[in-house]
Amino acid sequence: MPTRQFYTIGYDGRKPEEFLSLLKAKDIKAIVDVRLRPDNERQRCYVANIRHFLDKNGDFPNIMPNPARKMAIFLTRIISSATEAFLKDRVLVSMQCNRKGCHEEILVWLDDLNKDIEWFCPECGDNGFISNWRGTKWDKTSRLSSVVAELARRG
Repeated sequence: MPTRQFYTIGYDGRKPEEFLSLLKAKDIKAIVDVRLRPDNERQRCYVANIRHFLDKNGDFPNIMPNPARKMAIFLTRIISSATEAFLKDRVLVSMQCNRKGCHEEILVWLDDLNKDIEWFCPECGDNGFISNWRGTKWDKTSRLSSVVAELARRG
């Protein structure tokens, strides 16, 4: 049996005719599109350390570019929703996507307090991970930790 070779190729903004010519020139007989949403070439993955958006007091800085402020507000809403849901033994919550023109509900999940919070929009494909959220003022689990510590102190 002949050995098959597999390649990763990119469309890279080519016109369809150019892309087909390239495939034929390389004698490629079949292609498989493995994108989550083939109709959307602009999926974005945000990997955010929330503390990069905060000042030394854990607040939004007074001077912050508007796009960064909007993203920070969106990410802190995710932190608040995910940690509140975690306290109620729910792993999955939904809230509205932040992408302009997308009005879909995103899925947000947190299944381990020592992991990043993850989110995904099934409509536009945007997704992300939020790290270093523990102990921020949007972390609802920090209240639980302080209550547990106080109860332990009282014995």
